[in-house]
Amino acid sequence: MRIVPLILAILSVLICQNSISQQQISTDTINLIDKYSVDWLTYFENDQVKIEYKFSECDPEMGYDFEQVNFKFINKTSTKLDLNWHIHLYYDKKCLTCNYPDEYARTIQLLPNETLEGNCDRETINELKLFSKFTDVNYSKGAILTSFQLASLNIAFPQ
Repeated sequence: MRIVPLILAILSVLICQNSISQQQISTDTINLIDKYSVDWLTYFENDQVKIEYKFSECDPEMGYDFEQVNFKFINKTSTKLDLNWHIHLYYDKKCLTCNYPDEYARTIQLLPNETLEGNCDRETINELKLFSKFTDVNYSKGAILTSFQLASLNIAFPQ
């Protein structure tokens, strides 16, 4: 019967047309001791997206003062983008998240020409910020963020 191969061919075309176009990106690990900045620094950039980071001192109304790394994600296209990655966090030069890909998987969606930026507000989503260290004079214990990587960064262009 020739109908079965024809049906399979049609299904293949339909699946390919409805699939999401994706691009896997290789990214660097940023050594924060060498690249500390309160101004935006470029982490990654291509034709579709720009990712920047900077340090911020955070002084919450309740709790200890701390420092964090904020991210800025910029969609440079006129189409919606989905970004996902596995966050590698090195505290005192040891990766504490590398062996937990599911727990530290991150995803954001950027609308056409949208910019999402992290800040010290508690409502800021985790994808836009990283805890660096406590800076409060009453509590300055704990590990310090020394490096990070947005590993296995994937840019998807949903239909």
